[in-house]
Amino acid sequence: MNARPQARVPARFWSWLWQGSALLGLFFALVVARCLFSARAEWEAGQRALEGGEVSLAIPCFRRSASWHVPLSPYTQRSLEMLGQLSAREDARGRGEAARLATLAQTSAEHAARNLTRPLPSDPSPLFSVIAVLGWLVWSAASLLLVTRGLDQEGQLTRLAAVAISAIVAGMGLFALGLAMA
Repeated sequence: MNARPQARVPARFWSWLWQGSALLGLFFALVVARCLFSARAEWEAGQRALEGGEVSLAIPCFRRSASWHVPLSPYTQRSLEMLGQLSAREDARGRGEAARLATLAQTSAEHAARNLTRPLPSDPSPLFSVIAVLGWLVWSAASLLLVTRGLDQEGQLTRLAAVAISAIVAGMGLFALGLAMA
């Protein structure tokens, strides 16, 4: 029996993986910061418009503030509540058009900011999204396994190649199922 050692993943690969992960994390941090700063700017603009008595200018500001949603952002809930208060206040004052616009803006912002913590009644179960993400992870991990361990030094398929190919097909199927049902 000729036992050959499995090829090891080069250290350069791990370096690239860590650098890519750091860059991806930085990218997401920048996106979250942009969303928070924009939500705050729109919230403050809406507050200034209300102080100046310009309800028609405040409504779109609060709608945009709520639409710049990221999880745990304080501005989304504040803006949605403010739109609800404006709708009720304008309706009580007999300004039906302003009340209708505030209600419409609130509904629009809720649709833009919907997430797992505040689903809309028409939203499908988040389970399907989890299935899609799980399928993508299986598919990606199996592809990485196929590329790194699927061939031996002579270019012949290893036993892991068949497992990896099966996992790729299963992952793609889960991914497609999750997307179709979500």
